[in-house]
Amino acid sequence: MQAVSLNAQAGPISAQCLSTERLAEVALARGQRWEASRLLSRAKRLSQRSLLVSHLLVRIQGARVIATSDPSAAFGVVVDSETALARRDVCDPCSMTFRVASAIASARGGDLDRAARYLEDAERLAGMWQGGPWSAAVWEARGVLREAHGERDQAAALFREAAESFARVGRTLDVERCEAAVETLHVS
Repeated sequence: MQAVSLNAQAGPISAQCLSTERLAEVALARGQRWEASRLLSRAKRLSQRSLLVSHLLVRIQGARVIATSDPSAAFGVVVDSETALARRDVCDPCSMTFRVASAIASARGGDLDRAARYLEDAERLAGMWQGGPWSAAVWEARGVLREAHGERDQAAALFREAAESFARVGRTLDVERCEAAVETLHVS
């Protein structure tokens, strides 16, 4: 919260936008989806006034997809985001969260072809930085897509790989989410 306040006083819109988006991620990690959504709406408005909109807007749209708990609504955010981003030349590295979140939301929303396209883009980008959280996120997205195809054993193996990869980079909440996904599959 202090970063948002300090950036508002200093004036750089991009910094205000980024700190607001990060604060929304904190709210989301705390389970405060309504607060995250409120902050993301503010960040989105700020991004429109920034010279760095091609970096900021795609980050915000990715966070919006994640912040939407209902699978149908999350898929709707993906579709709306595509429209908002279509007129923009977005930064590839800044789009990673959006691409992974969109692959997952599309799979859960039943559009498996769209999910596969987003996953392919995410895999290409994750290949730029091996071994980090992006690679782990791609493993998780692969698991969600396999689950959507009804391939429960493969999905469980991919979620386990994601959990191990997230553990290697110290992402505890992500590890727990992937382990919970394995549990819901009820496989051996």
